Amino acid sequence: MPIEQGVSIATARNSIAEVQFENGSTVRIGELSRVDFSEMGSAPRGGYVNRLSLLVGLATLNFVSKRRDEFILTAGTAMIKPHGKAELRVDLSHSRLRVEVFNGRVDAFDSNQSQQLRKNQVLACDYTPGGAFQITNTIQKDEWDQWVQMRNQQASLDAYQSPAPGMYDWESDIVPFGGMGSFSAILAADGF
Repeated sequence: MPIEQGVSIATARNSIAEVQFENGSTVRIGELSRVDFSEMGSAPRGGYVNRLSLLVGLATLNFVSKRRDEFILTAGTAMIKPHGKAELRVDLSHSRLRVEVFNGRVDAFDSNQSQQLRKNQVLACDYTPGGAFQITNTIQKDEWDQWVQMRNQQASLDAYQSPAPGMYDWESDIVPFGGMGSFSAILAADGF
């Protein structure tokens, strides 16, 4: 189903959602998470503008940038802006933010600080008075990250296969995440 500006996607326990943008970028939303699509459209000078907000939970972004595309994810009071091709995971729970960069380059900033992150770097921050960005090189991959990596490989292979007549049942090809076999959604986004 198409996603429009102003839409929110929230997942329940044992559910996930996947949003694919026109340029091939994806946002995969883990269980018990909510993402708001606050701005989606074309930039005046060309390219697409997409602003999303992660209100709670986790999301993995695989960003494929075209010239002049702008993508910003707000998580808590921080803004995350990928540059070029980038893959990252953002976790937000209570007042704790964690951003893991698997590939590419990402800027993270709030009203008091900014930091550029590169491949294999992690930003962690507690949103308490004076909470500073802390940068480490300690990515901790878990079952979610393994599923996303497998899904990326599957999507890459699917892109090179042309469907035979009558083969449009893509839902049966999705590999379920962990014990979450009951619900998985693929959503298409206008924008990007």
